[in-house]
This record gives sequence, C-alpha cells and structure tokens, in this order.
Amino acid sequence: MGVLHADQPARDSLALDLMEPVRPEVDAYVLELLQGQTFRAADFFETRQGVCRLMPPLTHMLCETATHWTRRVAPIAEWVAGQFASAPGSRVRHLPTPLTQTQRSAGRAATRQQPRREPKSPKPALIAACRICGEVLPSLGRSYCDDCLPTANAESLSKFQEAGPAALAKMMAEGRDTSHGGAAAYKRAANLARRQQEAAEWERTRGLPDPKEFAKKILQGIQGVPIHRMVKATGLSLRYCSLIRRGLRVPHPMHWERLKAIGKGP
Repeated sequence: MGVLHADQPARDSLALDLMEPVRPEVDAYVLELLQGQTFRAADFFETRQGVCRLMPPLTHMLCETATHWTRRVAPIAEWVAGQFASAPGSRVRHLPTPLTQTQRSAGRAATRQQPRREPKSPKPALIAACRICGEVLPSLGRSYCDDCLPTANAESLSKFQEAGPAALAKMMAEGRDTSHGGAAAYKRAANLARRQQEAAEWERTRGLPDPKEFAKKILQGIQGVPIHRMVKATGLSLRYCSLIRRGLRVPHPMHWERLKAIGKGP
C-alpha cells in the first residue's frame, strides 16, 4: 500500500513514497550531469516499445551513486516505520535502526568529539567526451577529439574575431570611444613622450645613420618574422610593425639592432 502512489498489484507503492523526499537532490544531480556531460547516441537504446534505456559506461557511473541515495533514504524509512510503530493498537515495543544506527550513535553522544556529518550530495563523475561528436576521450583535460578539434578551433577563432569589433561598435554607439580621451589619451601621451626622449638620447649619443642601410641590412632578414615577435622586441604597435615589414616605414635606428637580432633567428 502507498500513501502518495496509487496501489497497484505487484508494486510496493510505499517504497516509492519513501524516495520522494530525496527526489530534489536526485533532480539536482541529474541537472548538473546534463549541463556538464556531452552524451553520445551509443549512451542510449530504444526498445521496440519506445522505451529508452541507458547504456554503459553511463549506467556504471549512475550505479556508483546508489549507496549515497541509500544513506539519504535510510532515515526517512526509519522515521516512517517509527510512525507506524507508535500508532494506536501497534504491538511493536522496540524498533531497531539498522539503516542509520541512530540508537547506537545516541549511546555514544557523550564520548563523541565531533558531531555527525550529513552525507553530501555526490558530484557527477563526468565521462571525458568530445563536445561535438561525443567520442570518449582519454582524459577530462580534453574537450574535443582529434577529428573535431580543427572545427572547434575555427569556430572559436571566428567568434573571437567578431567579438572585438562588435564590442567596440557597441561602445562607440553609446558614445564611449575607448581609444580616445580619458585614460587612453594620458597613456598614449606618456608613451609618446617616453619614446621621444629615448629617440633624442639615441640621436645625441650615436647620431642618425642613413635610412637606406635599414633596407639593405635588416629589412630582408625580417620578412619571415612574425609581427608579434617584432612587437615584443621593439615595443612598437602591431600596425607599425606591419608597415615596417612591408617596407613602408623605417623605424628609428634605436630599434635596428633588435630587429636585426630576431631576423637572424628561426
């Protein structure tokens, strides 16, 4: 017989009632699993009657949590049993607590140094699976298989390239231009003043060589150098380094030695 579940032949409906108080914890576990796990078609099987069944290794992972749900239902089952035992007309004089060992623990309360801790809800032990095709991966540190990784990288790069201009356009539409005025203007002015001082000091101590020497000795060597290496070596902007490598600009002589050095490397 059941209290909430209807009575049906060959079904212990009361057992289903005892599980209801733990249902929110189970639901939270399942929702967290759905949010973090990428499933495969092979994780499920549909019978001819349209019933969907779970397949290994997903079933193995779920079965490992059974002992936790047993501990969560145990005090509820013993409480319900106690309610029946204390009802009028009951012939139960002593009700043991084999599931929770509550009575045994109560006798040790005077000597217990720390209070009993309630079991925490388990965290889903996610299976390492590709986020696109669901193929099982060798470790949780990976998100994509070898076949899907190029596609994922291309999508990430495309989103990254679109995000910057979109954010800048939105800010400018709101009247907030981050490249002019405010802190950006002070920072740009400080950098310009510092570079002018460095250039003046260089010219005072070493003089200015012929700009044609740069094209003869350095320009050819930096043709295959990535622009980000030029930026790191000189501190110049990305666009200015691009113009230098294309031969449209000649940098100040104080940068020549650094560009010459990276031009020799791999």
